[in-house]
Amino acid sequence: MFLISVLSFVVAQLFVPGSPIDREYSLGQDVLLTANLSILLYPIVGLILAVLYVTLFRTISPRLPAWLRTETAVLAWKDLRFPGMLWAVSVAIGLIVVI
Repeated sequence: MFLISVLSFVVAQLFVPGSPIDREYSLGQDVLLTANLSILLYPIVGLILAVLYVTLFRTISPRLPAWLRTETAVLAWKDLRFPGMLWAVSVAIGLIVVI
């Protein structure tokens, strides 16, 4: 969430001032205010959700039946190739849809 907020802040600062929507409707200040708020709000919400998730997992994990428990996986960098490629494809498709 921190990376999303930083990226949205940078994009807003670079592309909103002087954009067509800013010139026509004068919404540049509102968009920049939202970006400034998101750079503070998203990391805080992400931290709260991470603490909540870890707490719930540690509370529930010992009570799970044996067939639901998983073993710890020892991952290597080569194991991250497929998820990395899927991430790159999804970002490319997202950019195409947005643009």
